[in-house]
Amino acid sequence: MRQYHKVMQLPFKVTPSIFPKGKISPNTPNIAKIAPFYMIHLPLEALNFHQKGHHLLLSTDTKETIEGRIKALKKDFPNLTYVNNHIGSKFTQNERAMKFLLEALNQEGITFVDSRTIPSVTRKYYQYHPKESFNTCQNIPFLERDIFLDNELDVEKITANLMKAVKIAKTKGYAIAIGHPHKETLLALQNASSYLKESGVDLVYINELIVP
Repeated sequence: MRQYHKVMQLPFKVTPSIFPKGKISPNTPNIAKIAPFYMIHLPLEALNFHQKGHHLLLSTDTKETIEGRIKALKKDFPNLTYVNNHIGSKFTQNERAMKFLLEALNQEGITFVDSRTIPSVTRKYYQYHPKESFNTCQNIPFLERDIFLDNELDVEKITANLMKAVKIAKTKGYAIAIGHPHKETLLALQNASSYLKESGVDLVYINELIVP
């Protein structure tokens, strides 16, 4: 909750991505109730990393298991409309698993935002065609991250990445930048507020994106 409030103190719109309800995040449904908008940061199986305390979806999970997980998620967060992946370098490379996940999310009216922790099947295997102003995968809308702000916890480098995101937005009409509530990231964002205001780019919640 403390991290959420720090993010929401920024002088512009930021879409917080919160963990599902679980052992290490029992109170996130309460955050969802007060947030003007939010996403769920859905833990997916990684190649060489495991974070204790999270309920991971695995690349070997059945269609029924994945559907059940998403239905439970929607029950905990009734107004949920967007999900992005936490880790997931193994899961998102698995065509079968991603097909089941995208279908399950679509059934619940949830759009997937690929954090692109690794080149995933949404990029490698499926063909894209325009539909409802989104990229599509198996005719299911989804979005992709353009920039990671804070791979390196350095204020100057985070600021440079933020400027790259602005440049991308001006070129293609929008950009999705993902960061974490590290003190360096929050400081860089706070310091860049004047630049962002003068950049000619609107900062919006992800559901407000106008995708060309």
